[in-house]
This record gives sequence, structure tokens and C-alpha cells, in this order.
Amino acid sequence: MNITFDTEYQISPHISGGRPHSENINTQTGRLAENGAGFLVSSGIGADIPMGTSDKTAVSDLAAGLSATDVQLKTDYMSVMSLSMSDEDYGELVRTGQMPEDMDATDSVTILDDIKAALIKGGTIVAGYTDTLDSATLTELTGSETAAADLLNKASDAGIDMDTLVESMNKQDLTVTPERISGILDAVSLANEALPLSDDAAAYMVGNSKSPSIENIYQASNAGSSDGMGGRRYYSEDGYVSQGGDSDRIEADLEELRPQIEETIRKSGLEVNTDTYSDARFLIIHNIPLTPETLLEMDGLRDLRGDVSPERLVQSVSIAMSAGITGSKANLTYDESIYIQAESIKDSLDSIPDTIADELVSEGRILNIRNLQQAYIRSQGENATPSSQDTPEPDQDQIHARRILEEARITMSVEANRLLLRSNYRIDIAPMEELVDALKEAEQAIAQRLFPSDDGDVTATRMQAYKAVKSELGEIPSMPASILGQYSAAGRLRFGVGEVYTLHEVYEAGSVRREAYIRAEESYEALMTAPRRDMGDSIRKAFQNVDDILDDLNIEANEINRRAVRILGYNSIEITPEKIEQVREADMTLRGVLDRLTPDRVLNMIRQDVNPLNMPIQELGEYLDGQDSDPERQAADYARFLMQLERQNAITELERDSYIGIYRMLSKLDRTDDAAVGKLMAMGAEMSFAGLLSMMRSSAKSGMDYSVDDSFAGVDPSRIGKAIDDQISAAFTTGKFMESARTSETIIENLLMSGEKVSPDNLDAMNALRNKRGDWFKPFIGKSEDSRNIEDMTEDVLDHMTDPEEAVQAYTEMLDEAKTDLAGMIFGADRYLDVRSLQTSMKQINILRSIARDEVYDLPASIDGEYTSIRLTIRHESGAGRVAVTMNTDGLGMIAAEFSLRGNMSGYIAYESDAASERLKGMMDGLADMLGFAPELVRSDAINPDRYTDGFFGSEKKQNGIKDDGDSADINNIELYRVARSFIS
Repeated sequence: MNITFDTEYQISPHISGGRPHSENINTQTGRLAENGAGFLVSSGIGADIPMGTSDKTAVSDLAAGLSATDVQLKTDYMSVMSLSMSDEDYGELVRTGQMPEDMDATDSVTILDDIKAALIKGGTIVAGYTDTLDSATLTELTGSETAAADLLNKASDAGIDMDTLVESMNKQDLTVTPERISGILDAVSLANEALPLSDDAAAYMVGNSKSPSIENIYQASNAGSSDGMGGRRYYSEDGYVSQGGDSDRIEADLEELRPQIEETIRKSGLEVNTDTYSDARFLIIHNIPLTPETLLEMDGLRDLRGDVSPERLVQSVSIAMSAGITGSKANLTYDESIYIQAESIKDSLDSIPDTIADELVSEGRILNIRNLQQAYIRSQGENATPSSQDTPEPDQDQIHARRILEEARITMSVEANRLLLRSNYRIDIAPMEELVDALKEAEQAIAQRLFPSDDGDVTATRMQAYKAVKSELGEIPSMPASILGQYSAAGRLRFGVGEVYTLHEVYEAGSVRREAYIRAEESYEALMTAPRRDMGDSIRKAFQNVDDILDDLNIEANEINRRAVRILGYNSIEITPEKIEQVREADMTLRGVLDRLTPDRVLNMIRQDVNPLNMPIQELGEYLDGQDSDPERQAADYARFLMQLERQNAITELERDSYIGIYRMLSKLDRTDDAAVGKLMAMGAEMSFAGLLSMMRSSAKSGMDYSVDDSFAGVDPSRIGKAIDDQISAAFTTGKFMESARTSETIIENLLMSGEKVSPDNLDAMNALRNKRGDWFKPFIGKSEDSRNIEDMTEDVLDHMTDPEEAVQAYTEMLDEAKTDLAGMIFGADRYLDVRSLQTSMKQINILRSIARDEVYDLPASIDGEYTSIRLTIRHESGAGRVAVTMNTDGLGMIAAEFSLRGNMSGYIAYESDAASERLKGMMDGLADMLGFAPELVRSDAINPDRYTDGFFGSEKKQNGIKDDGDSADINNIELYRVARSFIS
């Protein structure tokens, strides 16, 4: 009997109709006759991508799913945030100067990954319930005794101890919430129904290349006998034979094949023993090609074929949810966080020498990370005794293996590993060449998501720049602070205020100095990160007399001045008041810039082809100043500040007013570029809050009504980091992400069509535009005469509705003016909900401004004393056009009109209520005179306003046959806008 077990046999995951595998095997070569796709990909997060083929054409399927940027992808990203973001994650985002509620879903998940990785790696314990979840605690958490009892009963049925569940959630950076507890318990209950994995279920899993997720295991356990895969067959010299034959004959054939079976086991990297031989026998009998890959997949299921403890199930589900994957998709072979795995896999690959690959090739074992790691561990033990033998020159196969290994090192990134692990791709057992292709596709997918472009070169260039910026900005904080004390030959501080330098130059100087410290085995003080405890002790001992030096120089002994003295000391520079001031300013300037270079800002800068590493530091500071002065960012900061005050029940109303007054004063001081400080200094006046307040009031256009409590001691102007504890509002605000995850796909589609980012705040704004007519201008109602009248705002725009260009310009100018007025109202509000309302209006204006370029207008209106908006859409195509109008009030209900221009103008007006019917009939004669034709009146039981807005608030564009990109040269724009203006008036 002569049977060849080709190591390139692969099982196709797309077998249909129970077709036996023999139909996929070329009887001459033993290879797959038809390439089955090796990846099962969807556009969602955590798509199932099991390792199943080494064919490079199959790997390319990965790109199509992972680079999608459609509605489903954004929906999935919102789900990731709601599942995985803890209060600590939110607090860290805010502490680094980012606004989670205003970040695009794609950016949020990208940045959240790095934060979660750091928190999990550091063993951060999340806030909340960290001890136990008894009945009383659960009642407090859920707000209901019944709900608490249901959770406890569900946990009891699943055999789960609540303390174990809390411990697992804390370890994976998951805030304990009723929703997450319920999700974990439901997933564990589903797993318990399917485990232990039966033989038939295991055969189904391997035979269909299914990853060991809970839902796949459940499906496999309910899929029936493996006979449905074509019957139990085994190899003989004639290939596959029928399922007949007695057990003695089968065992005799297998025994004859034992040498080849054992050789395949060795190639896989597994030990030849009873367990692995049993697995090989199992695969053959179940008509599954015996290859190193299928053996490794079978080996991975071993633990699931026995009893699985509830604790392990809870751990696996917690790991999945922490990574934003629903509990039912949890991979039950994961016993460590995806974030930890992603880093450890890369670190391991980087540390393995090329000679280990030589060893695998010489032994005929498959080249994958698992085998490399095991061989490296063995070599460490063997190398305990030095060998006198010379290392032979690598042969051709070994050179090839080294090249593939080096390509994997270059291609692999932590981000790509996370993506593949989320998709259940077996990074550890995938053949190295296939892994390289998968990593490349993952990197391309990540690049396309972060920097979408029709030009692949643009995407690649920006991704390369982003990785370089991210790498260097990540390193700079840990560089030696002593570089700030370097002086040039001309006697000028190299990184001093007023000097021209870039962050890349800071990075290079820091790298050189750090290497010098490492070679000398000396500790050093870092630019921004805290030193190790032992390092901090040595620094304190070396500079015990700093306060005495400062006292002798008559300089305040605060931490920033102490640090300036130390920096001068590191460089053996004479310590003088002038040099202390120079270093102090340089230190604060550099750290101030680095503090403001948040990940979301860096992403947006690269998207604009602005590289922060190469910008002169002063220019970069000015750029960031402009970002900080954005009204929406200031509004978000103020809203968060008010929320924290309102949730601090310990302060009095008088203290609250004082804090608000101080916040407003400091904010205005910042917005005026510290002009008041300059005036006080020029006058020689005392630098105090009272003096600053007086100076700002005297120079302001109008006074500000606030007070500062006499007992307030002021603030430390040299403080580092945020003074506000952002954790106070985290639990409250993270609920927004849960709400956003439940947003309809229509809302997300609307946002994508408008070109605005898909963020929780924008989802709220878009929802309001769809369902709360006129909500965006409600803050202007009832304001002083200085504010524009609602009717006047609309009339001004209608007066300019003569053609698209003039109409869009007038409309956007109205929106810009409204947004400016809203920004002025922000600091006049003193309640969180009031500021949030103003923020939502600003977001709505942003969306309206974006869709105005497509001639969609939302015009303020007052109808019978009720404020609403009139939504106008104008569409063009060659030789024709259309005007659509919708409005809605409590008194008249929904009214919609559509007028078409195809040679002659015609149209109709639809309504729902009797009140609207009477009103419309009474004005038809005058309307007909204005329009030049008599519209038809149509009664409707239910008007769908989306039908009239062509996709920006619905999906009817294609149905209406109106082309946005048609030739509009011969369209009578004046007539279209005249009709629109007449009807609205």
C-alpha cells in the first residue's frame, strides 16, 4: 500500500450539499482541484476567519471584508464601544484631552484598543463592584429586586459564582453592568448546552474549518452525524473507498499507514503519542484529509472534548467582550486577553533567531509560530551548556525559511494581530507564508479604514506616516528629560522657547541620550512618564539640596522649578535664575504640545497630510491653539465640568457658583491669549484673580455676571495634567455608547451620506434632525432683540433663493451665524443639560451645512405659533428638475409637496389631517397664482417624509430616478427656486 499524505491537502470550508471531499481531490496530485476560500469574511467586527488554506488567492478574500467602510461596519464599531468600553477607558480618553462622544466610531475603536491594552497589561482594577455581587448589590445595580433575582438564578443554573464573574470582568477591564453580566451568563449557558464537544461535533468543526466560538460549537453540536459529510471513509491505495468494510479491515489498513501517519504528526510539530495518533485516526475515519494543519486544529479542540469549567467559560467570554465581541462569538480556546496575545505574539516572533527556522526545516516540521516558539524554548535549555560545534551554512530551503520569517517580522504589527485574533484566525498554527499574506491584508484593511481613499498609494503613504508619528510620539515621553538642558555651541538652549526645532529632532536627541544612559547602566528622569520607584529614589537622593539652591536664588520651590534645576544638573550647567527660567519654559512648552497631540488629533492631521513630527514647534503649537479654540471642544469641556459639579453632592450652591465663575474667567483668559495678564504686567498691578477679573471686565464688550468666593485659594498655574476628575462622569456618559449601539442603520447611513463622522453626538444630532423638526434653532427662541428673529432668518435665505450657488451661500452663512451665536450662549448656561442641548444644536448645524452642498435645506419656521422646520430638497437632471418640501406641526400634521419641471411645471401637495385640508383649500387660489399652476391636493393616511429627501434622511434617491451627477446646464434653476420660494412663503 502506497499512500501519500500531501502536506498541502486542505479542507474547503465551502463544501455544499454534503459533497464528499473526494470530489475536491485531484487523484493524480493529491491536491485540491478547486481552491476553496480559506477565509470566511464578513464586513463586521470579529468576523470568523479560521485558518484553512495556504492558497494565496484565497487570502485576498480577507481584504474585501476587513476594508469595508459601509453602514454595517460603523454599526459594528458602535457595538464594540458599547460592549467593551469601561469607565476607566472613558476616563483615560478624557484625561488625554479627547472627546469620546464626538469621536468617529472607527477612530474610537482604534484608540480604545491602545488604552485597553495598557490598562489590562498594567492590571488596572476597574471602578465599581470589585468585591462581590450579592442580592442586595445586584438590586442596587439593576434597580430591581426581580431583575437581580433573575441574574442570580441564571448564574446558579450555569454553575457560575458571582465573585468569579466580577473578578474576571475586572481583569479584562470591563465595568460591571447588568447588561454585561446578562450577556456573559447567556453565552455561558449556550456553551453549557453544547459542551463537552462530541466526536461528530468535532468532526464538523474541523471538516468545515470552523473556529471554536460558542455559536460555532453550538451549531456543530446540533448539525447531526458527520455521515452527512459524505459518509465515513478512509484512505487505501485506491484513494477513497466506500463506507463499507468491517472494523478489523479498517484497523488493519490504518496500522499499515502508521509510518506515514506518524510522519505527518511530526511535521505538524506535535509529539507522536497516543493522543495525537488517536486524533489522526479520527480525521481519517471521518473523511477529513490528514494534514499538519488539520491535526493542529484537532489538537486545539482537545480541552473542549472534555469537561470545561464554568470559570474558564466566564474567562473566555470576558476576554471576547473586552475586545468588543459579543459573548456568543467568544473563542473558547482563548485564556488570555486578545490585547496581551497580540503583543506577546509579536514580541515572541521578534526574539526568535533565524537558526530556529533552520532547525524546523531540517527536521521537516511545518514553519509556524507555534513550532518556532517550542523549538526556541528547547534550544534555550540545550544552550545552557555551550556547544563547540560550528553552525553550518544554511541550505536553500533554510534560506527560504529565513526570508519568510524576516518578512513576517516586518509585516507583523500589534494592530494586525488584534484584528486577526478578533476574527479567530489561528496566528500560531498558520503556515508562515500564509500568515504573511494574512498580515499584509490586515494591514491594508486597517490603512483603508483609517485613511480611506480611492488612491491606494495615498492610503499607504498616510498609513506609513501615521505609524511613524505614533511610534515616535509614543517614545518621546520616556526620553531623558536631560535633553532639555542641552545648549548649542552658540550658547543657546537647543530646545528653548523661540528656537526652531521639530519633535523628530527631540526624538533623535532623546534616542542618543537614552542609549548613552543604557550603555553606562545609569537611571534617568523621563520627559513625561513617571520614573520607576527605585529610579525615583535615586534621583531624589542625588538632588537632596535642590530646595536649598532655589531658596538661595530666591525662587519658589515648586516641582517645575525643582525639575529645571535637576535638568541643568544632569548637563553640568551652571544653575542661575535665567537658566532655570529658560529650562522651565522649554519644559512646559514641549510638554504642553505633547499633551495636546491626542491620538484623534494625530489621525486627523495625517488625513490632512500634516505631519506633526516635521512641523516647527512654534507652528505646531499655533496649529493646536486653533484646535483648542474650537467652540464645540470648549462646549464639551464646559459640559463635562458642569456634569461633574452636579454629581458632586458635597458642594454647596454657593461653591458651585464660585467654581463656575472661575471656570468662565479662566476660559475667557485663555480665549483672549492671556491679554489681561499682559495688561496687568504692563501696569505693574498685582497678579491676582480679582485683578484679572477686573481687567477682563473693563476690556470686554459686556459684563459677565459671576462671583468668586473670598475663601477660594486660587489654583496652581503650574499644575500638570487635568485638575478635573473625569472619572466622576464616566459611568453616566458611557451609557451614551450603549444607546448609540442601538441606533438604527438608517441614522448611520444618513450620517455617512452627509459626510459627517459617525459619533454618539452626531447620531443624537441626526436623530433629532429626522424626528424633532426645528429642534436645532430652539435655543434662539425667546432671546433678546440682539438675537435674530426666526422669521427673519428664513426670509433672508428665501430672498437669495434664485439659483443654487446664491442659495447655498446664503443658507450656510445663516448657519454659521447661528453657530457663532450658540457658542456665545454656551458659557451663559449653568446647567449640564442646557449646555448639552446647545451642543446638539451645534452638531445639527454641522450636518445641515454638510448636506447644503447637495441642495437640501432645513429652514426655521413658525406656523400658528408653533416652531418647526421646512425641509426643502432640490434635484436636477438633464432637462428636468424637482422640488420637494416637507413640514410637520402638531396642529396640521405632516404636509409634503413635490413639484416637477419637465417642460411644464406640475405637482401635488399631500396631507394627513382635516385641519391641513381646510388650510390648504383656503389658500389654493393664491398659491396657484404664485406658482403659475394649480397643484393637486392628495390625502394620505401616512406620509413618509423620507421619500421626499432623496436619501439624506431616507433611501428613495434611486426610486425617484433623479440623477445628482447629470448635466444641469440646461436646467431652469431660477424656475425651480422660484417655485420653492413661492410655496414656502
